[in-house]
Amino acid sequence: MRNFLLFSTIFLFSSCVEHNMQMEVKHIRQRGQPFSYTAYKPIFSIDKYIDKAFEYVYFTTADNNKLVKASAIYLLPKNSKNKIVVLAHPVTGIGKSCGIEGNLYQWAISNYIQALLKNHYRVILPNYRGLGLSDTSHRFLNANDAAMDVLDAIQASIKLFELDVDIPIVLWGYSQGGQATQRASEIVSFYAPSLNILGSIQNSAPLILSSALEDFIDKKINVFHYMLIPYMLSGIIQTTPELKPLEETIFNNKLQILSTLCSFSAPLSLVAGNFSLDISRISERQLNIIRSYFVAQDAPKYHTNIPLLLIYGENDEVVQKRWRENLMEKFCEKKLFVHYIERKGGHMSHEDINISLPWIEDRFSNIPAKNDCLHH
Repeated sequence: MRNFLLFSTIFLFSSCVEHNMQMEVKHIRQRGQPFSYTAYKPIFSIDKYIDKAFEYVYFTTADNNKLVKASAIYLLPKNSKNKIVVLAHPVTGIGKSCGIEGNLYQWAISNYIQALLKNHYRVILPNYRGLGLSDTSHRFLNANDAAMDVLDAIQASIKLFELDVDIPIVLWGYSQGGQATQRASEIVSFYAPSLNILGSIQNSAPLILSSALEDFIDKKINVFHYMLIPYMLSGIIQTTPELKPLEETIFNNKLQILSTLCSFSAPLSLVAGNFSLDISRISERQLNIIRSYFVAQDAPKYHTNIPLLLIYGENDEVVQKRWRENLMEKFCEKKLFVHYIERKGGHMSHEDINISLPWIEDRFSNIPAKNDCLHH
């Protein structure tokens, strides 16, 4: 460990006045510590609700306890409450330019953010490693990676912006972000035990990836899932020597192209036209490695006392209904505190906001959450 000084210019801005000041930032090179920060000036629809906004880089833990950089955005609303909602976003690609900065003003994410800011919650928007201002690659749908990124983003913001160490926090994740918040709620007790997390929402979260893999093996997937397979496999293939040959045999050395694309619709023709997702080209040993990796992402993995809210659309074609048929049974076997809601619609709906906001307020108000496992 070594201490060092970083000189940075930070611009603090409000709705009317912009202030400039020089600032000296001292930090320690360890996980959950800030590395640097700068102004981040929002635009478009959420402007009027923001007093100050910052983008910052922090350290998180990679394999073998190495440190990698990840980035996040911190939004301070006008008349802010001393409460944080961490909004873990869905991912649109695996390249560095596919981070929250590029998603911030998409209609879905901006609506989530706007709803939180209108209710005067401070908002942390973590990127996942490999996206944004990171110095490593992104492993799509890796639960542990994303969970640690979320928790270290919170710890860094508390230190960087001198927040109360016991500030109340609720996690809210959508799609891959829901996978991240669910695993974060499980590991926080031993990874970041000082954090005061009161609840965790999982919107349309892919929590049983092993079922999706088996459907791929049995050729039961639709075109959209066929398109996602390269993203799902890219991380493990590029970091596991025994799987490296698959980059050529089934992906025609095209995996690197994915890191330049930030929309799942953009690479559709690329995937369908150039990738030969032929399961017969994967050896049994390679397939077992892939299976073990996907099973490791499945939820639940550890017990947690944090209340959980699971929300799915009854017609969700992304997270198939058959992939979550036994989800509540698995959660209740772990004696978790969970409420399951199936709403009308598909993978995303404005109804998610209407369901989630009252639940968030109840957690901050210490109102007991509903626990479906008591009757399951």
